Amino acid sequence: MFDEHTSVVSAVEYLSFGSNRDIICSGSFDNTIRFWDVRFNKQLDIIKGNKGDCGIFCLKYLPLKNEKSSNENTASNNDYDFNLCCSSLCGPIHIWGCNKK
Repeated sequence: MFDEHTSVVSAVEYLSFGSNRDIICSGSFDNTIRFWDVRFNKQLDIIKGNKGDCGIFCLKYLPLKNEKSSNENTASNNDYDFNLCCSSLCGPIHIWGCNKK
């Protein structure tokens, strides 16, 4: 069904965005993270790991509260809908702030 990775898939996370979107996020030793639309069986997006990384070993989806920041000029975690964290076997932890779009 979801077969675009070119190496072993090492991590999978289910991202629930309510009744309108169901997405699976997969990380692989091919050094990519891919987002899949469960309803339409298609790839939505891809994140490529850093050149120094040796494949995606694990990943974690962290939904954030939807509260707005009291100061519009201050960037905060509330600027994003969720964080996606991943690590490789030979690299640091990466954290991306993401929106549901």
